[in-house]
Amino acid sequence: PQVLYSDLNGYGWFLTGFNWYMLYWGALSLALSVIGYGLWQRGPESKLKDRFKLLGYQMGSTGKGLLAASLIVFIATGGYIHYNTKVLNEFTGRDESLDRQAEYERQFVQYEDANIPIVTKANALVDIYPEERRIEATAEVVVENKRDTPITRALVSIPRHTPEWHIDIPGAQVVEIIDEFNTAWLEFDEPMMPGEELAGSVSVVRDHAGFKDRGFDLMVAENGTFINNYELFPIFGFRGDFLISDRHERRKRDLPERPRANKLEDTSKYAQSFFGPGVGFIDFETTISTSADQIAIAPGYLQKEWTENDRRYFHYKMDAPMVAFYSFLSARHEVKRDEHNGVNIEVYYDPKHDWNVDIMIQSVKDSLDYFEAEFGPYQHKQMRIIEFPGYRSFAQSFANTVPYSEVIGFTADLRNSEDIDYVYYVTAHEVAHQWWGHQLGAADVQGSAILSESLSQYSAIMVLQKRYGENMIRKFLTYELDRYLRGRSSELLEEMPFMRSENQQYIHYRKGSVVMMSILDRLGEERLNAALEQLMTDFRFKSDPYPTTLDLQAALNAQATPEEQAFIADIFEQITLYDLKVDEVETAPLEEGYEVTITVSGAKYAADGQGMETEQPLEEWVDIGVFNSDPSILTDDSQVLYKAKHKIVSGENTITVTVAEKPLYVGVDPFVKLIDRDSGDNVKRL
Repeated sequence: PQVLYSDLNGYGWFLTGFNWYMLYWGALSLALSVIGYGLWQRGPESKLKDRFKLLGYQMGSTGKGLLAASLIVFIATGGYIHYNTKVLNEFTGRDESLDRQAEYERQFVQYEDANIPIVTKANALVDIYPEERRIEATAEVVVENKRDTPITRALVSIPRHTPEWHIDIPGAQVVEIIDEFNTAWLEFDEPMMPGEELAGSVSVVRDHAGFKDRGFDLMVAENGTFINNYELFPIFGFRGDFLISDRHERRKRDLPERPRANKLEDTSKYAQSFFGPGVGFIDFETTISTSADQIAIAPGYLQKEWTENDRRYFHYKMDAPMVAFYSFLSARHEVKRDEHNGVNIEVYYDPKHDWNVDIMIQSVKDSLDYFEAEFGPYQHKQMRIIEFPGYRSFAQSFANTVPYSEVIGFTADLRNSEDIDYVYYVTAHEVAHQWWGHQLGAADVQGSAILSESLSQYSAIMVLQKRYGENMIRKFLTYELDRYLRGRSSELLEEMPFMRSENQQYIHYRKGSVVMMSILDRLGEERLNAALEQLMTDFRFKSDPYPTTLDLQAALNAQATPEEQAFIADIFEQITLYDLKVDEVETAPLEEGYEVTITVSGAKYAADGQGMETEQPLEEWVDIGVFNSDPSILTDDSQVLYKAKHKIVSGENTITVTVAEKPLYVGVDPFVKLIDRDSGDNVKRL
């Protein structure tokens, strides 16, 4: 089985199964070695059959004892492994899992749009037992029927690793449990009428028995538990994320074609959050207990902390409604605290991992300053960053709380000053989600991740640029462009235009960075940020409807000229690619400086979802740059001898400029403002 290591939590539970398998295979290896020793050719050549007859003699009593012992160990450990992996736990192969997903769809897809109760209030009591990797939790909830049809029954999805769970809502009971799909039916004695609210509770025990081959629970650890509410508590409704997306696998199982996302124009989904069905804003508080040597954290403000029965308790409460997406964390942490313009900043980290903490705090400060100035006020009075084990490598933004993997921040090596400071950047990106995602949501249609992720990408890049300059941004955008091009080359279904991205990470993250900086290059910072501020003003904390990329495009167009609107339409509505290249450069000395004649070829293409390209007329204002140093490693603006926009058309273009010093490099779009099919030939060394 897989073995993962975290500097925060060590090998954790992974070594248990691994060691048993090593003993199992080691015993077999020893048995085969003893037999091999007994069958080894000695003296004159003899047939294998004859050597088998002498096997007992050749092994001797010691060999026989070793063989017997190793076989006993092999059989015993094999039985123990089978008991753990297939009796205490369920073993499912890939095909079996896909078959189960297909059957889930067949049975329940008809309820995909069914009306469900919406949680509007949650008060959770969560007891974390890190040494046992167990959680006992109960949430007092208020649910509401927010639609105009009554609810007679609701589908309930049960989290994995949950042997015990209960739902207690007056006038409702669980009438059927389908263990195969971790699903149940909750039925109401009397229909839950539109606008009706009910108070009840849900409780779970998240626990583990024995060890597994696969499907490990990475969320509950001896040092570094991090779990969100969707993984801890049952949720109402059909699980669209459980369906098979691969078209080939769907065809094998006679499943119909299924879109990855709701259509952008489907207004019936505009009141549904991109977080999923039933996710809105809630009132939230929680009390978490954990081991005496750990700190437990959840969104909200600490109301009280105490120790009881050798366990540590923390009571958190949010002061305003927040998105119903929250987390619970516990670990042996040190805390570094700071304050910035009335916002308390806290970083919770392993004592061994303190070297990037100051960078994170500075990034939070710089981000708060820029985002508040440009997009509106921060809705909280604190921002916390919490380290969790590197078994998972991401950071995630909850209300005023950012769990942050050790491997992408706390243990990052930033000693090379020429490298991108990705700790600073990732921190800024997660802070940006407090605006893009938590203040401004998105409708559950195509392009939803553009509003949360691409706008957070842009916001973080601007903070990065303010601190490190445009030259660092060129390196970052080159990386993002390359990742986008690689991503589209491995697309399994269909690449979508930017504004219709269907949760395709290479689009909303990688392409999103370049697209937003392309628009910045056209509109300028003041007009672009004015558009985003207006979008935020129109939709801050609004849920009926949520915004879409149509609203984003409209906000941008309101700040743009007709020519700029055409450019925005190109990169939003089409898959637009450029092919720019410096073909030839001639330099001639002047009395003062040099005359540089540059031949540039240009082409523009529109691609379909399968990558087929059609050439389009090119007529764009594009940067031309002349440098006395490699533009990929610029450290100072003095190395830029010339930078200005020139009209580039399809085919060959000749441009003549004058510079004060002898040029060493010449580039077209050298700062990566366009989606170029091959940015490697945009710069030519002289």
